[in-house]
Amino acid sequence: MRVVVHEVTSGSEATHRWTLTGIRGRYQIRVPAGVYQVFAHAGPSNPASQANLIEPQPQMVTLGASANETVDLQFRASDAIIAGSVTYSDTAHSALVRARSEDGATVHALAGEDGAYTLRLRSGMQWTLQAVSSDDDMFLRSAELTITPAASSTPQPVDDLELVAAAPIPESRAFIFEADEPHIFTMSDDSEVQAPAGAFAPTGTIALTVRPLPELETVGDVKPVSFGYRLHAYDSDRRPITQFLQPVTLVIPYTNDQLAALGITADQLVPSYWDEASASWKAVDNVVVTPDGDGGTVNITVEHFTDFALLGSSSSTVYLPIVAR
Repeated sequence: MRVVVHEVTSGSEATHRWTLTGIRGRYQIRVPAGVYQVFAHAGPSNPASQANLIEPQPQMVTLGASANETVDLQFRASDAIIAGSVTYSDTAHSALVRARSEDGATVHALAGEDGAYTLRLRSGMQWTLQAVSSDDDMFLRSAELTITPAASSTPQPVDDLELVAAAPIPESRAFIFEADEPHIFTMSDDSEVQAPAGAFAPTGTIALTVRPLPELETVGDVKPVSFGYRLHAYDSDRRPITQFLQPVTLVIPYTNDQLAALGITADQLVPSYWDEASASWKAVDNVVVTPDGDGGTVNITVEHFTDFALLGSSSSTVYLPIVAR
């Protein structure tokens, strides 16, 4: 499983580190002295997820200089089942259903074409549910539904999650270009990929694919602002390019309405990429946020392609190294 530490501070240099546990569940993370919140997350293929266990309650720890602290994190058995439906325009619709507990645990389920889903949760805790999906050129999202399930071995019905159009979503695109020339590729939502000459290869023909990702998972105290993007690059022999020769810049727009819906500001954006090794989101290091009128843009400098998204944190921890105003 993945163990994450967030430094509890309002400064822009907050420490954010993670590691994977060993086969016996043990872990070690080196951090400077400070106050930290410690989380544990189990990815979809982790035995803890497959056994329907709920993530541990995050723990607070104060670490002094040259001190060691032991923080044990205990997974909890699910003892409640809820069942519901997802609809769009009064019709059943497929979606990803996200559930987040009051102490930061997350659970996910897929609703099929019939809109039906079930979730195994922990009773006596407040959970917030939300569904996300897409329909043609629109990103769909439901309002949040708050529930406190009772312990039960049979599914408890909950209100429908009604999807509404949240934002236009761009079509998937494939760009073919010569490697030795600089290029700026623009999607219909004004997101961009800015590639300098020779970024992917010295010469040859490069293929770049960009696909929007509406169904993003949540992890801990961060939630997706909107949809994400999946990017891949291939050389002239159609082999994947896993590492760039020069950094590439992704430009992702956001609106103030999107931030207001999460109750956050631009300072609390967490531009992130999907880390395959840990099956979780990881904050990007090289970021510039530029607010502008009704929203702004986030420039992300990357040296490889995967899934990228803007996440938002409602905690006091600030992750961004630069906010340009």
